[in-house]
Formats: sequence, structure tokens, C-alpha cells
Amino acid sequence: MKHWINDEDTLDVQDSELTFDAVYSKEYIPTECLGELKKADILLIPEEMFRERRGCFFPECTEEFFTYVKDNKSDNVVVDICVSDEDFQRIELHADLITVATLIVQWVILPTATSLIAAYLYDKIKNRNKSAENTNAEVNIIVEKDKKSKKISYSGSIENFEMAMKTIDETIFK
Repeated sequence: MKHWINDEDTLDVQDSELTFDAVYSKEYIPTECLGELKKADILLIPEEMFRERRGCFFPECTEEFFTYVKDNKSDNVVVDICVSDEDFQRIELHADLITVATLIVQWVILPTATSLIAAYLYDKIKNRNKSAENTNAEVNIIVEKDKKSKKISYSGSIENFEMAMKTIDETIFK
């Protein structure tokens, strides 16, 4: 269902089968790290398919984003990435589009995750000397509440990302 839209930007909310428990059972999860991964409030998850290839694929800026979030989060928020270094595969696509790695979060963490993503996007364009209104981002967040999940997908200008995300409320789970 289209949740928010203007001429250029879209915010789409869909049902998702992916929960934290489903992520923990994925074969790409390093078993030696499972205990630590279960402590994460924000978990970066890979795309399992890219152009008909199977693997653990992440957008090109994932390592930078992961470091940014870890450095700028509040002390009580745990952030992790659910793949081993050997399985991590980076995909590089459009230079003028900032694609953020897919995240899975609990409902209560969504505002925190949104703020961290927005701050990262603004810092990234500032470093590129670009404007927020003329630079686009793609963001996918799986949100879990009471063992139900929704996938929130934003595609549009960085300028409108945080405002669009603020339109999301608990009614998406009804």
C-alpha cells in the first residue's frame, strides 16, 4: 500500500514474512555470532539475490553506514550486521543514488533508526557537496511488532525522507 507520496517520492508499506527470528535462522548467519546478533536492536541484513545471483549483497556504502550508525547511536542501542566478513559482497550501482542497507528493527526503535539514517544521509551529501533536494535515496526497513512485520520502502529525495517516515504510525499493523 502506498503510504505517502508526492510527485517525486514514495513511501510504500507492505506485509513481510521476515522477522528477527526468521533472520536468525538464515544460512548466512554466522553461528558463532548468533548470541551477539540476538542482542541487536538494529540489524543490517543482506539482499540474498542480485541479478539472478545468490549471495549476501549489500549496497556500496554499507560499511560506511554501519560505522556511522555505531559511532552516532545512543549507548543503549545495539547495532550489528548479520553476515561474516567472508560472505559480505558489495554491489555498486548508481553514483547519484544513495542506497542504504536493509535494516530490521523493532517498532520501538523505528524513530531512532529513522533519525540515524537521516543524519547519515545528510552527512553523506554534505561531504559530496550535493543538495538534499536533488539527491535521492532508497531505504528499506523491516519493522517488527508483536511477531508481525512490515517492510517500509522509501524512494525519493533525501530532503523528504525523515518527513515521510514520520507519517508512519502503529496503524500499519492493523
